[in-house]
Amino acid sequence: MIWPKKLKDGDKILLTSFSSTSVKPAELEEPIKRFEEENRVKIHLDSSLLGTTSRHENLSKYRQKMTNCIDRLDLDDISALFSIRGGWSITDLLLNGKVDLDNLIQKIIDKRILVLGYSDNTLLSDYINLTYGYVTYHSPNFEGFYEWSKDSQALVSRLLREKFEHQIDLTPINNGKSTHEESGMLISSNLECLTLSLAFTDKIKKEFKDHGVILLLEDTLIEPSLAFRYIECVLMRFKNEGIQVKAIIFGTFYDCTEETYKSWEGKSFREVLPHLLQYVDIPIFETDKIGHADEEGTDDNVHYLTTPSGDFVQIRDNKLFYNL
Repeated sequence: MIWPKKLKDGDKILLTSFSSTSVKPAELEEPIKRFEEENRVKIHLDSSLLGTTSRHENLSKYRQKMTNCIDRLDLDDISALFSIRGGWSITDLLLNGKVDLDNLIQKIIDKRILVLGYSDNTLLSDYINLTYGYVTYHSPNFEGFYEWSKDSQALVSRLLREKFEHQIDLTPINNGKSTHEESGMLISSNLECLTLSLAFTDKIKKEFKDHGVILLLEDTLIEPSLAFRYIECVLMRFKNEGIQVKAIIFGTFYDCTEETYKSWEGKSFREVLPHLLQYVDIPIFETDKIGHADEEGTDDNVHYLTTPSGDFVQIRDNKLFYNL
């Protein structure tokens, strides 16, 4: 796997918003100033490059807008790409602009640029991990960075500068199958986004077949019955590729309540998870340290931690060990 370079004093971070057109640059002025002072970096924000995709635009207008954006992205002096927020339109990039996108990704890899963010942005990160073997980070988005806990903020600040080992406590939840050690390539993602990304990924890097995968999944606003369908699709794709899924770790599934499937109506993802355990014969764990933030804001109480995606990790003694 290919690791990005760590940052030095004065390095430049480019804020990106590929998946949302609702970013308001003026609202980012104070957090940008604070982040620059705390981390001794420079942040670049070009409002003309924000909101490059929108499902409300016609295809030809969108295609030209995205192409112009990628052509204008000057990465010569950029050390990191930090997603501003999530959204709903990363799929447009992969549906309609894979040639331009692959050219951009190759530039990112050649310069070994850090890629940070989560939510809809994980669809792009998954594609980068699986297709190119390049490590990205499942981290807070910049817009909500200071709504996350001090520990969450400190972890991001540290990973910008140095490589170190970190760990997350896990709880095994399927009848003793989760008590032994496991190792594999970690995919940290939003469940829906991973499902879509696998549909766009033509060829998965050999390292994933060599080592197997450990899935660390979170989601929000998805019915449990649909979530199980997505899980089945993910497992089937890996099986068809000859890739062993060594373990699944479920983070939080925020506001995921069943409304359609009558026998589960009103139940949460956690409440119906035992149904999944009946037919998945692999170790399954859970953790409250990875998840999707409340859209309403959290007043410094989101304690989710950053993890790599696309790197080799280990599970032992009910802990996930990984490098940042």
